[in-house]
Amino acid sequence: MNYPPTFRIALFIVGAIAATQTILAFTLPLLAFEISGQGSGLALIKGAGFIPNIVFAIFIGVVNDRMLKAAAFRRYTLGLTLVTGVLLASIWADQVSLPGLALFMIVFNGFAYAAGNAQMTLVRLTVKEARLSDATALTSTVHAVITTVGPAAGGGSRCYSSAISG
Repeated sequence: MNYPPTFRIALFIVGAIAATQTILAFTLPLLAFEISGQGSGLALIKGAGFIPNIVFAIFIGVVNDRMLKAAAFRRYTLGLTLVTGVLLASIWADQVSLPGLALFMIVFNGFAYAAGNAQMTLVRLTVKEARLSDATALTSTVHAVITTVGPAAGGGSRCYSSAISG
């Protein structure tokens, strides 16, 4: 792989974001169903995940157009890390609630949508034009593989946590 180190780092981060987003999109509705005991909790979490794409998409695009792409990508990645850390801490402290999960999904998916938006421009800025189509194809392949394997990893993590707790 003859790509600049900045592209390789960005590719790793994109993969980590895609993996986290895919695993959480699979496991959090199951957790919401477990908390609420009914399908409405599952539907609430799945629906909350779409709110950033519907409501904030225009604003995210405008903000990304006005920011340096590398700085924006770093900020969004930091936001994703912090929000995921709060979720992890609340799960460990057994302080998870249905409204909290819905709020988490909105904030997390907003940051993930913004990072994905900035990432597409970042690829063009970090790779020479002669390698741009290969880099874009590689980024899409990494994302596609992770979103295919992610639900299995999410299901495995729920099975593992259920086996430990029960």
